[in-house]
Amino acid sequence: MALSFRLEIVIFSPARRASRKLLERIVEFVRLLGCEDRIVEFNQEQCRVNAYDGNSSLIRSFPSKVGVSCAPILTFAMPCTRAHINIAQQ
Repeated sequence: MALSFRLEIVIFSPARRASRKLLERIVEFVRLLGCEDRIVEFNQEQCRVNAYDGNSSLIRSFPSKVGVSCAPILTFAMPCTRAHINIAQQ
């Protein structure tokens, strides 16, 4: 699709190595198609390719941390007062 249309593809993965590897695989597929001359820029974090219509597409790789935060779930049967807010923040 990056070779056909002007678009931006973003790869998110919990691990840096996995997101970079997927970017490398996309570049491998572009090369297998015989379109290596369309790769304008390629490094570990992004690849820019020229599409068939003359525009350029950008493929980026981002590691993202997946964390779990335990926020208290608050339900109130009556209007919230400052006392309720102070208790909830503790």
